[in-house]
Amino acid sequence: MKPKHLLLIIFLLLSPCCIARDDMHQTLYQMAIHDCLENVPELAEFVELYPDAIYAIGCIYQVMGQEKAQPTELTAEALIEERYHLVFSLKMKWFAGTGSVKRYGEPTYELREFQSVELRKAADGSVNGRGYRYNVESAKRFGPKEWRKLVVANGDFSVINITLTKGHPVPGVKEIFQSRRREKMWWQKALRKQDEKNKQQ
Repeated sequence: MKPKHLLLIIFLLLSPCCIARDDMHQTLYQMAIHDCLENVPELAEFVELYPDAIYAIGCIYQVMGQEKAQPTELTAEALIEERYHLVFSLKMKWFAGTGSVKRYGEPTYELREFQSVELRKAADGSVNGRGYRYNVESAKRFGPKEWRKLVVANGDFSVINITLTKGHPVPGVKEIFQSRRREKMWWQKALRKQDEKNKQQ
């Protein structure tokens, strides 16, 4: 299955000041994301294994308009068993003029286990945020060799000697990811609006 046919969800990890909102920046961002999907096989594999993956190119707003290639980072993350947070990171260089990206180095992977989620409530009792903690001792880091085994095994972590606790989701974790999607899908909304506009013409 080709990545472009999957449900593609972006999560911008950075503050709003780093998010491009006008049409030109949206277009360049979309071009960069599609370039990554076409030219970074590990990202395509990640999305194939985890169709609801959230991924982003970090802080490209700060380098837009600059002619030289600028360093940035491609990240992807997935929620597993509503308990584990798998994070992929890859150093990149982004070419603002064309919207293309070029990788350098090898990707890194980290599997984090949620320990607890705490709802943050306002004075009136309404929920205005969520905080969470990881079990630091259970965090696992691995590289391309282990990732290759994981892909071949269709996401079975036992092939890299990691045992997952299954059937015991951490309450609130799913809501955190759902909240992020609602807040961070601005680029997809813009793309859908443009598609609708094109169909009407």
